[in-house]
Amino acid sequence: MTRANEAAMTTMSFHITLLALAISFPLAAQERGSARGMVVDAESGKPVLRMGISLGDEYHTRGDTLGRFAFDSVPTGRYRLRVYCASPTSIEPEHLLWEGDLRVVAEGNRPRNLRVDASACDQRPFIDFEGEFRGFFEGAFESSRFVPCPGPMGGIPPSRSALRDTGTYIWANFAPGSVPELWPEGEESRGITRWYIRWRGTIRGPDRYGHLGSSPYEAQIDKVFVLRRPAAGDCKVDSADSTGA
Repeated sequence: MTRANEAAMTTMSFHITLLALAISFPLAAQERGSARGMVVDAESGKPVLRMGISLGDEYHTRGDTLGRFAFDSVPTGRYRLRVYCASPTSIEPEHLLWEGDLRVVAEGNRPRNLRVDASACDQRPFIDFEGEFRGFFEGAFESSRFVPCPGPMGGIPPSRSALRDTGTYIWANFAPGSVPELWPEGEESRGITRWYIRWRGTIRGPDRYGHLGSSPYEAQIDKVFVLRRPAAGDCKVDSADSTGA
């Protein structure tokens, strides 16, 4: 290799090194910050629960049960902040309620209230109530659910009548140790797809529960009193469901 060629190769290597440094240095030095706030009703000023919030096109979250939201450790810079009606089974935008610019800074942004017209959203209010419930556990691969008995026998109060609709999906989540000893024919009996069940626990939603967040409601089953094969008259007032209690 001639000296001219050696010099050319050295120069090229030097330029490549400078280019690599120029590309990597800004990425390594990228600062991060946070953005926090609360979604409130424009008329009453009260928190609006479970709204969908997006920061730019990449970051999405859902407000909590107090209307609060947070984006932590996101790159600093200017973003478009949006609030929208959120589906119970998805965080993808459905109906835009509010949008504005927000600059995320390294020291963190001061929490701000975002005032929206919540009446524009066609969604049910979030519920979370404890009780004793009767109905049917329908087991299937990654899609187990609880179907309450109709009327008051199911344990669903009139104010929660939407949960009595058999089309409403209530994901069944058994607490550890709450039920195994009650499966009538041992572990293999779980292959049966429908059981009569009386239990105590909590029903909550709408949100995203179960496999891939596909269920809007969840039945948190803490204690099982009865678990057996269905029989005629299970949901009647005089039903003898003491077996296995």
